[in-house]
Amino acid sequence: MQKRKKIIIVGAGFAGLSAAYELSQKKAIKLHIFEQSSEVGGRAHTEKIKGHEVDFGGFIIYPWYKRFNELIKKLKCKNQLKKIPVSTLYYDIEGTGMLKDELSLKLPLNEIIKLFLKTFPEMLIEDDPSRPHLHSFNDLSVKAYLKTLGLKDKEDFYLKLFDTISQGYCYGPVEEYKMAFAAGMIHQNILHGDINSAFYFPSGTQVFAKKLAKKIKSNGGVFHFDTSFKKVSGNKITTNKGVFLADAIIFAHTPAKVKYTHFITATIEFEKAILVNHDENWGACFYRDNPKLNLSILSSINLEKLYPHMNGHINVNIKISNKKAGSLSEAKLFKAIYSQLEDRFQGANT
Repeated sequence: MQKRKKIIIVGAGFAGLSAAYELSQKKAIKLHIFEQSSEVGGRAHTEKIKGHEVDFGGFIIYPWYKRFNELIKKLKCKNQLKKIPVSTLYYDIEGTGMLKDELSLKLPLNEIIKLFLKTFPEMLIEDDPSRPHLHSFNDLSVKAYLKTLGLKDKEDFYLKLFDTISQGYCYGPVEEYKMAFAAGMIHQNILHGDINSAFYFPSGTQVFAKKLAKKIKSNGGVFHFDTSFKKVSGNKITTNKGVFLADAIIFAHTPAKVKYTHFITATIEFEKAILVNHDENWGACFYRDNPKLNLSILSSINLEKLYPHMNGHINVNIKISNKKAGSLSEAKLFKAIYSQLEDRFQGANT
């Protein structure tokens, strides 16, 4: 009888879960999944707010998320999806508190995207833009690439707009954000569907992650939670819980050298109806980063649009510029961002 091969997967986010799901179906493999936190899902994180599941991490499921949608279909969860409601998005790209929607901007977002498509190098025609090479565009950041387009008087506007949007979605600033990565996302949104054709799980994306993990376990996969990776040498992997041997090791976690911008997502409850620009139907707002603040609100989401029972609640994404600010208590965190909340949502008591 042939000995089963032992495979270790590091990371139980959706990348790790997807790989584990495929491998767990092979009887010749003995599968172990190491996860540094106490639960599966990675950045698709769900919290309970007043008895209801609310997403705090990635929750948008675009139609071009091919693998994600395949898994949803295989696990018979498609009927649990709901289309993201079409709501007005607002932007404060000057950092003055003056919000504008897409139509009232100097150039609508769809025209900006068209400009990008016209100026992409020929490699996007020859290669598959949905699978970008991270060293394409000469390793340029979004900011550096925009400067090569010769936009002249419009350059500052484009830089502010893309910086506001990318950081609002918890990506890095345009000085650090790779154009190679941004290009693939723009291409997919244009050809295969943007947020207006996207879906989400009203019961929280982590519900699906847990169902996927349950299937992996039923196929014989073993999860090791609170297990952090330290180093690897050949077929030997060292963790905080000891040394393990494997025939193969798959890394499905963020490499230590990759630096993400650090954010806190907080739920804020208001006593009154929340209006933005006198608009009750607003969906989200994106704000310019204020580098002078240790804690800066970069975006807000109207939870009532996604979860009808969450009226009077919003989620705010707060950028942490000072490491000490990340360890504040809930009360001190709220105190630090209170003036920003007052400026952005005047007349609505928190």
